[in-house]
Parts: sequence; C-alpha cells; structure tokens
Amino acid sequence: MSSQETNSYPNVSDRVKATITDSAVLLGLMVLSAQIFRHIPNVNEEVRMAAFIFIFVLYDLNNLRVKRESDETKNISIILALIRYIFKFGLGWLSLIAVSRSDKRKAIHDSVVSSVVVYYKKPINYTV
Repeated sequence: MSSQETNSYPNVSDRVKATITDSAVLLGLMVLSAQIFRHIPNVNEEVRMAAFIFIFVLYDLNNLRVKRESDETKNISIILALIRYIFKFGLGWLSLIAVSRSDKRKAIHDSVVSSVVVYYKKPINYTV
C-alpha cells in the first residue's frame, strides 16, 4: 500500500478530535435548544423532539465519514451503524488501539462491521 493510500485514512488523533468536537457541539446545541424551549410557554413534545432530530440530521462539522470497506463510495447500512456504535461504546478507547496497526487505520469496531473511516471532501460550489 502506498503512502498516498494510507494518508486517505484518518489517524487516531484525527478520529479523537472529530469525536470530541462532535460531542461538544452536539451537546452545546442540545443545551441551547433546551434553554430556548424553556423560555417559550406551551411547546409540545413533538416540536421538542423534532428540534433534537433536526440538530442531529443537519449537524455536519467534521470531514470524516464511515463507509463500506468493500466500496468506499457507499455508506454502511443503519443496522451495521448500530452494531458499530454498540462495539464502539462497549470497547471505548480500547477500540482505537488497532488503528495504528491497520493498513486502513481501522478500529476494532470498524473491523467488526467491515467499515472504514475516510476523509470526506465536500464539493466546492463556485456558482454565484
């Protein structure tokens, strides 16, 4: 494997930074929305749930994506994502030990579901 191919997969540092950033921003947005709803009288539960779902769906700060190992242009299924999350949560930081030993920098939870984490480049829109 060439160094260029290895560089297309994020290292432990990038993965940890993305996790911490995601957690902090999502928590901040949830607290902010809860505070806003606290000051608005009679907000029903459906609106509150929709706001929290909206935060998770539209939130996209880091440039890392989880893809299928067999085809890095395709996302993993929701079932595999849930299994991956269970292993990631269950193993915690131990799961990242394998990253430095893997050609594709896969953590243990990635190996379990045959996924890889790749850098994502958003397309640049030059239209005015």
